[in-house]
Amino acid sequence: MREGELDRRLAAAVAASRAAGRLVLARFRRGIRARVKGLLDVVTEADRRSEAFLRRFLLGRFPQDRFLGEEGGLRGGARRTGGGRLLWAVDPLDGTVNFLHGHPFFCVSVALLDEVGPVVGAIEAPALGWSFAAARGLGATRNGRPIRVSAVASLDRALIGTGWPAASHVAPGPFLRPLGGVLRRTHGARRCGSAAIDLALTADGTYDAHFERSLHTWDVAAGILLVREAGGRVTDHSGVEADASGREILASNGRIHEAMLRLMRAR
Repeated sequence: MREGELDRRLAAAVAASRAAGRLVLARFRRGIRARVKGLLDVVTEADRRSEAFLRRFLLGRFPQDRFLGEEGGLRGGARRTGGGRLLWAVDPLDGTVNFLHGHPFFCVSVALLDEVGPVVGAIEAPALGWSFAAARGLGATRNGRPIRVSAVASLDRALIGTGWPAASHVAPGPFLRPLGGVLRRTHGARRCGSAAIDLALTADGTYDAHFERSLHTWDVAAGILLVREAGGRVTDHSGVEADASGREILASNGRIHEAMLRLMRAR
């Protein structure tokens, strides 16, 4: 992708995420109605309106692309990104349970993927005043300023993020298994309820690592790009460079990655 086109698509991702962020923030703490999709899996009017807006905005500017949203699924053809067609993957409201309870850790996540992986990404956390953005080869920013992963080099000084999606309440074992070692070996663990924000906070050095599993492309694509462009590393829990499926993810500053992988493998 030519640099001018990359800039244009990054600008579109940022503009879309910020506008959608304003849309959901206008409904925050206003008695929003929710529909339960499954255990700990809810959708609100804000989710639906945000996704509809993002679809119109992005496909209106790039009608040749495809669009994958958490609520509406895939639009514009087969799910594979081959054949030169680009895919927008969006989470219109990541952290819906937080949003429903009046907790400010929620965001809009927008990513563009090609056959290699994420090309541009934008994460807007409107209640927190945070705007993250990244483009492949161009670095990552928070509120317009460049960000880098932390320089922490040992687990005993590391703050770790994690998450437990709905599947963890059906079979918690695989999700909780690494946590004992993390709590014993590190400076602490945090679970804030939005994988996209957690990855962004790993990119800007707030967290030194983040691990999670059973996510989706729309949850992680933008965050993966942020971490990599900020100088970090992202793999699955066995150490294989992560794709954007969300099946397993370990993001870190790189310095503590091997030590975190050992905790992921521990039984």
